[in-house]
Amino acid sequence: MKRASILLAGAAAVLPVALLNAQTVVPSGAAEFAPPAAEMVLTRTIHRSLTGGKELLARRRYAVRIVPDGAGYRVDGQLIDCAVEAPAALQAIAELERKRPESGPFPLLLDATGRIVEATASRSTDAVRQGAALVTSRVAQSALSLAEKAQAETFLSALAARGASGAEWPRDLFRPAPGHRSEVKRLTLPGGGEGTVTVSTAARTSSANGLLEAIERVVVTDMGGDRRETREEWSLSASTS
Repeated sequence: MKRASILLAGAAAVLPVALLNAQTVVPSGAAEFAPPAAEMVLTRTIHRSLTGGKELLARRRYAVRIVPDGAGYRVDGQLIDCAVEAPAALQAIAELERKRPESGPFPLLLDATGRIVEATASRSTDAVRQGAALVTSRVAQSALSLAEKAQAETFLSALAARGASGAEWPRDLFRPAPGHRSEVKRLTLPGGGEGTVTVSTAARTSSANGLLEAIERVVVTDMGGDRRETREEWSLSASTS
């Protein structure tokens, strides 16, 4: 695959995230948003498919606390731990990802309904872009094969695009609409071809206050026959500390 197509595939993976952020709404009849004051653990796991049926997995856990702030709420948080799993050929990339600065976008501001305020959702993450640029440079100088470098570039381009777009953390993360939904977006590729981005989301929330319990979002990009899948899982649970 040419470099332009690789970068396009990575960038396409973030388009539906912005689409969902714009369209999600708090369901009518939902219980009043009243998050607990106790500390909780927010876990985010990303599975990215690679060529040959292989996968790159990154999991980060954050200690978070949601506190009243003006007419809404503020989410304070800090990274607890990070785990990255990758094929043997990409262990160097996995190690760099483990060490990549990623403290999250905290503090986050929520409105009275529990949605992330747009101003904080669109905050630029310079650390993400700088980290991606550093790893890209090291990948180019590494002894990886062309195929392995292509896999790494796909991952890094998606990472950089997410950081630049500010759409990495969905606005309805802490109060998603429960149930299943699916959307398809069609893209025009260089040369006149057509690609698709399909996003499927399944969410479970607390019946007491609508707070996130678990959500899974699967993004499938098909760039003229090159099919890639990214699965993102979030969960919010009581802290055991």
